[in-house]
This record gives sequence, C-alpha cells and structure tokens, in this order.
Amino acid sequence: MRGWAKALGAVVRDVPLREELGWLPDPADIRAAISPRTKVITLCTPNNPTGRVVPADLLGEIVAIARANGIWLHTDEVYKGAEYGTVEPPSSVDLYEKAIVTNGLSKAMAMPGLRIGWLVGPAAEIYASWQRKDYTSITTGAVSELVASMVLQPARRKAILDRSRDLLSRNVDMMVRWVRANEGLVSLAPPQAGGMAFMRYHLPINSTELAHRVKDEQGVLVAPGDVYGMDGYFRVGIGAPAHVLEDGLERVQLFLRGLARSAA
Repeated sequence: MRGWAKALGAVVRDVPLREELGWLPDPADIRAAISPRTKVITLCTPNNPTGRVVPADLLGEIVAIARANGIWLHTDEVYKGAEYGTVEPPSSVDLYEKAIVTNGLSKAMAMPGLRIGWLVGPAAEIYASWQRKDYTSITTGAVSELVASMVLQPARRKAILDRSRDLLSRNVDMMVRWVRANEGLVSLAPPQAGGMAFMRYHLPINSTELAHRVKDEQGVLVAPGDVYGMDGYFRVGIGAPAHVLEDGLERVQLFLRGLARSAA
C-alpha cells in the first residue's frame, strides 16, 4: 500500500508500531500524523511482519479518529481468520461507513495459487474500482473463481481456517521454546495471527547482512527487519510443516551461536 501510494504521488506519513505496546500503533501518533490534506488511514491487521492483531477497542478508536476527520480507513485483512492467540476482532467495514477492506485467499486460506482477492466497502467506491480493474485486467481465471466460490462456503472456510490455526499455534509454541533456549541472542513478542514471527536479535550485525549470511551459510531464508524500517530484527515464516520449521530454526541457531562466539 505504501509503495502504491507514493507511486501515485501521495505523501505518506508513517505511524510506528510500538514494541512496548505489543506492536500496536499509539492513537496519539495517528492523530499527530493527520493534516487537513489527509485522505486515508491504512493499516494491516493481523499485521505483517509482527503477527499482532489490532484489538476491537483500539480498532474502534482508530475508526473514531477517521470519522472525526472525515477520512477513509483502509484495512488489509488478508491474515484475518488465522488468529490463534486471540478472538477474531470485527472488520473495519462493520464499524465505519467509509472503510474499505482488502482481503484474499493467499494467506489465512493458504491458496495463493488461485490469485483471488477482493475489496469490501461502499457500493459506489467498489463499483469505481471494478471499472478500473475491467480496464486493466478484465477478470480472474474462471477455474480460480469456481474453486474460490467453493472454498469460501462457510463450512469449508471453517475447516481450512481450523487447519491453519492448528498448524500455526503448534509452530508458535515451538518458536517460543526455541527463543527461550536462545535467551540472550533473540527475543520475541509472540504473534497472535498469520504465518510469521518478528524476532529481535541481540548481536552487532545489520539485518540485511544477517539475512544474506544465514542464506549463504545455512541455506535458510529470513526477511531482514530493515526492509520494514526496523533494523535489529528478522522475520521468520512459521507456516511450514513443523519438521521443516524445526530444521530451519536449528540452522539459524547454529548461525547465531557461531556469530555470538566470534563477536565475544
């Protein structure tokens, strides 16, 4: 969203997610970022990369800020439904008449190959978006649309999300145990949803350099925190089968412990 907005010539004002608040935004920061020219607030919940969920009371406060300023609220909810440590909160479209939601089948529903996503919001704005899509790409594949209509039936959707939540919750437990075993090297605010964990490391190395070295030396891919503007962290995917995640964590552990010894 940030890249698209800048490409369209919009001025983007970043509001930090605060680790001391559980990787949530401070409403005071949101208010301070708003100017008379502000058109939209956008947020990702459940969040990528932190895996944290904006709770209902905070979402309601953000809605109140948007309504008081007469601006739009966009929420990326592609991980919604994959909450495993908290109750699924309401969608912003259930709370605000000027909310627009983007969602799809690629994350919580674990079907990226279908390439199906959608918008939810006021009818006039959705129709205008539909017209723009018709002009650029017309439609998605008919087979993908058929499969999507099947998997989004309530019973099938529940079965898929139950599987995702079960796999992810077990992998989070593994990740927490791994962090405890490597106390002093890494720390983690455990994710509440989605297929990622955002980990702080306590070693004197840039996160992009760390990511490249872990790849080259151990054959494991992690995402460096500095691509999110937060050096000193790396993101780990936790959506793989447990044995794959376990092997990857063992390799990352070997790298981190070796780096710690060389830095001592």
